Amino acid sequence: MEKKGIFNFLSELQKPIYQQLNDLDFFLTAHVEDGTVIWNDELDIAPEYLYENSAF
Repeated sequence: MEKKGIFNFLSELQKPIYQQLNDLDFFLTAHVEDGTVIWNDELDIAPEYLYENSAF
């Protein structure tokens, strides 16, 4: 069964590692690879973290 939720990324944008995601053009380059949201070779976010911190 598929489960959908909403992840509020606002608090993540405050962390130094995710600062570059404040650039909308860069943020929109996100894609999914093997279940992980990836922006480039250095920046991603694990699906487990998204699931555990999402509102359903």
